[in-house]
Amino acid sequence: MVLRSVLVLFLAALFACDGQIGGTPNPDASRADRPDIDAGADVGIPPGCEEAGPAILVFETKCVRCHRAGGTFPVLTRDGLADLKTTSSPSVGLPLLVENDPAASWLYRKMANLDLASAGADAGSVMPAGANPDWDALPDYVVTIRDWIDSGAPTECDGLPPPDIEYDPNTLDRDALFTCADPGATRSSPARIRRIEREEFTHMVSRRLDGASSSVIDNPLLVPVEHPYPSYTDGVSIDSGTLNLLLLTLPEATPLWTQNGFGEMGTSELRARELSCIFDDAAPDDACTDRYLALLLRRGILYQTPSDWEWTHTRDLLVRALGEESDVAERQSTLDFVVQASLLTAGSLFRSELGEDDGRLSNADLALALGRVLSTHPPSSLKTTHHDILVGDPDADRISEGWLAAVSEAAAIPAGTAGSIQDPEVRRALVHRYGGGVDVGRHDIYLDYYQRYASYPGSVARRGQYWIATEFQRFFRQWLDYDAAVTSFKDTPAATSRYEDRDRIDYVIGYLQGGSNDEADLAQHLDDTIARIVVETDSGGGNVFEELMLGRQWHLPATGMGSETCTTAADCSTMYDACSYLGDCRGTNERTRASAPFLFGIESGIPATQNGRWVEVPASERLGVLTHPAWLGAHGGNFEDDASIIHRGKWLRERLFCQTVPPLSLVEVEAQLVPSAPELSARDRVTSSTSGSTCSACHSQMNSLGLPFELFNHAGFVRETDHGRAPDGSTSIDNLPIAAGEDLNGDYATPFALIQAIASSRQAKRGFIRHAFRYFMGRDERMEDACTLTAMESALDARGSFIDMIAELVASETFTRRSLESGGDE
Repeated sequence: MVLRSVLVLFLAALFACDGQIGGTPNPDASRADRPDIDAGADVGIPPGCEEAGPAILVFETKCVRCHRAGGTFPVLTRDGLADLKTTSSPSVGLPLLVENDPAASWLYRKMANLDLASAGADAGSVMPAGANPDWDALPDYVVTIRDWIDSGAPTECDGLPPPDIEYDPNTLDRDALFTCADPGATRSSPARIRRIEREEFTHMVSRRLDGASSSVIDNPLLVPVEHPYPSYTDGVSIDSGTLNLLLLTLPEATPLWTQNGFGEMGTSELRARELSCIFDDAAPDDACTDRYLALLLRRGILYQTPSDWEWTHTRDLLVRALGEESDVAERQSTLDFVVQASLLTAGSLFRSELGEDDGRLSNADLALALGRVLSTHPPSSLKTTHHDILVGDPDADRISEGWLAAVSEAAAIPAGTAGSIQDPEVRRALVHRYGGGVDVGRHDIYLDYYQRYASYPGSVARRGQYWIATEFQRFFRQWLDYDAAVTSFKDTPAATSRYEDRDRIDYVIGYLQGGSNDEADLAQHLDDTIARIVVETDSGGGNVFEELMLGRQWHLPATGMGSETCTTAADCSTMYDACSYLGDCRGTNERTRASAPFLFGIESGIPATQNGRWVEVPASERLGVLTHPAWLGAHGGNFEDDASIIHRGKWLRERLFCQTVPPLSLVEVEAQLVPSAPELSARDRVTSSTSGSTCSACHSQMNSLGLPFELFNHAGFVRETDHGRAPDGSTSIDNLPIAAGEDLNGDYATPFALIQAIASSRQAKRGFIRHAFRYFMGRDERMEDACTLTAMESALDARGSFIDMIAELVASETFTRRSLESGGDE
């Protein structure tokens, strides 16, 4: 068609952009991964501060990422440099800076590796973190600091460009962040335009919950890896490469709105006779095209009433495309083209969170924002009834209204009217409506975001009866970061455990990573365990954070049943069977299934029923999600003596205590473990490899927190032995932050002792709250959010409910108001 040649012009008009769809990308989005720039290389030093300027730039490019207010001592920002002359190092008692005397200045001695050993064990490592002291001559940046001190360490430098320092929420004052100093102050969030991400697009266009096709599921709208969560949007746009990949996906994304797709819908609205005209009439009239287009835009593209501009331009495209047909047989191709073009419009790929004149989100924008807290299915997006997968759905009596029907209903009610989405109590109620529940008829696909169909026998039993909103489940997956449990390679997974020589044990991890027609995968077992904790604590059964850390009632894989009982393989009737440890005859795959509970320390049979899969794991071996094989395996290495210590400790430091571990981009030497050896455990290898002056500054943040989990191997099995000695889960921690009236530093003999301390820690619980805020708001917290964070903490403390805590967030003005003054980009 000639019309297809103008598609690019049509898209350009809708996006109204110049090169980048959705705006200019953030040039600092990947700053953490850039090599350090040479101080002053591209910055002109203003006249009169030639001595101060270069030193300031050294500190800002190499030090301030960690050494800023709220971060690591000392503060090396422009404001903090003046205090160096009157401050001493708390570790060794030496002055940080002595004017005109670099050798007497501890700051310089640390950077120049100048006789640190003489200062004792507390001297620490060479700075900046990751610096390589094996130089033949002092690096230029160290010479710059030496010359600066020699000249009296001046700090005045008018005219120097503003500092380019990446914002780090982990440097905020921990106690002040949970102190609401002014409850009456107006709250808001930065105005923004948010690009949708991968799973949202899949659920916009999919005819089924598990995706219309693999290419739709694999669409390119991934959020960059430098973002902590997929809900973040800074610098997330659509460049030409992403657009080209998206165009390849679109042919698989349109069947829902073509004739074939309509035949499969479970909604009477789509099957209504008045819509058949768009498929069958040689020349659909205006009323027909308007009915089709209104439904397409409202229920499949924009999820709100289109603007006059959107309606006019999309309708013109549809009418022109219909007019170019030579025969009605081309209709499906015509509609494919129009739907693909519509899916590429700004209103489809981007969500406006700019606020109206008073800063409040409109009803429509608020509905999309609230829907995104609950699900990647937009409110009012179409549902199907295939295989009765929606048994127990909160909206089971209104399936034709689409996903999150009550959210759309509340959005249709004007502000100030009872039931409007602008009412905080209505939003609280909606979070509870869709937040979670119990459904004994739950299929594996129910409210999950990529599951197989439940058309086989026993499909209900493989998943637990507790469900939570898909975005709640996704938050826990992202916060605990256990997706890799089903993708990472594990060599000899049972090594050092008491099951190392058991039949079929090396196949257990692979079996649980892939799942099967009658068995959930390893991550799904943790999903179900967490869902039960969330639902039961919301019903008044304890505190969700404590239960996450301490719970031992887990959803486990079933052992199944063999064909006949046996004592030895000779008792089995076929050559393919052997006698399993349960005393029944099984083939190889069934023996693997029988052995799967060994991963959890369970040696008895587990029934393949919904209730039978709930098992209390041994108190001597497991305690909470941090000892679950899914978490341990996701944060474990590929080999038994790998550096799992580092990965697990890093998670605790960043995701529980909200501290920043310096990035690998600062490290000037190649990180490498000492070679494997039969007599060396992972504990030995890691501690000996990271004890040097180059490594200790960063690894002191991770190793001590990861060491307790060496009671478990890389795949999550409990160790029986550790290279000829008893497994050691002890640690000594001396660098956790002291805040909220508590100090968790000290000695811990086992991971269970550390986990007990974490479970009762207000600091750790606040870390959990802060990460929930980040995930559901799609941004970092600021000091201006203190009252909202305090309200979330109070809601969690009141009943111990995660759902209450999220309901408090969406009820706040932080969630509903937007402001350019609070950091939004124009």
